[in-house]
Amino acid sequence: MAKQRQTGRFSDEVRERAVRLVRESEGCHPSQWAALVSVSGKIGCTAETLRRWVREARGSITEGAEVRRPRRGGARPPVAEVIAFVGEHRVEFGAPRVRSYA
Repeated sequence: MAKQRQTGRFSDEVRERAVRLVRESEGCHPSQWAALVSVSGKIGCTAETLRRWVREARGSITEGAEVRRPRRGGARPPVAEVIAFVGEHRVEFGAPRVRSYA
């Protein structure tokens, strides 16, 4: 038997049914948000709460999400790498020479 949540206002069965209703009604609405607003009004929760339930049911909040890490030294590659890259590919793509400002 499924474990019952005691902390929330809604039981697991209500959450599962609401998620199923959203998935079934997405085709009848112009967007997923419109479906969320419609279903949330019927069960008495906010659309944002229902959106979180849908994401949790999909497992996309923590499981399998790739964490993007910034490059070492900032978001841009070092200038020397950019100049070398452009130098290697400028003939192929018609880019002008890059002047070094170092």
